[in-house]
Amino acid sequence: MAQEDFCILIVDDFPIMRGIIRRMLTKRFGLTNIIEAEDGVIAWDILSREKVDLVICDWNMPNMTGIALLKKIRADKRLQD
Repeated sequence: MAQEDFCILIVDDFPIMRGIIRRMLTKRFGLTNIIEAEDGVIAWDILSREKVDLVICDWNMPNMTGIALLKKIRADKRLQD
């Protein structure tokens, strides 16, 4: 899989933290196909529509925590791998 095809979803309720992670992935690894979500609810909506290869997720967020999101991902046959 080419780097430009590899899609990463960053989930964190702090925009500054999402920006730090985005910059690190872009500058250090050359990854550019990055999507951001501010909580688990938005992330789940993105995951239901987009093909995402890696989720980097905060644990403690409003609306849906990272642990709740992970449980939903693991329970979904399409996403559990």
